[in-house]
Amino acid sequence: FARINTDFTLDADPIENMHRPAITDTIYTIRFGESVIELYAPTQTGELLLQVADIRNGGIALRNNMKVGMGQPELMTKLKNFDVRILQTNSEIVATSVEGAPISLRFFLKNGKVNRIRYEGYVD
Repeated sequence: FARINTDFTLDADPIENMHRPAITDTIYTIRFGESVIELYAPTQTGELLLQVADIRNGGIALRNNMKVGMGQPELMTKLKNFDVRILQTNSEIVATSVEGAPISLRFFLKNGKVNRIRYEGYVD
């Protein structure tokens, strides 16, 4: 987060555990500029699990250095390194998980470059 030089806020909200109502987990929401990252933190493990991200600037890179601002051909090359289904139109590339928990990455394109990334993952 040291490279984020725009407005930055962190909220922590309690949420009832779906499987054990007596346990309270936490949802952390990080906002910077127009981007938002939401992490689920189960009390029992203390892990931070990414559940939603809406990235609108190049300051945050995903695995394999996928980020806002990269060209469409480079993105397609990087996505082929993962076991995902890929759907493509002129304005959007959607990569979804083939196995395991449902995950989707939506890369919105403008003038042949990624201008927004939307991640949605199932966290249980």
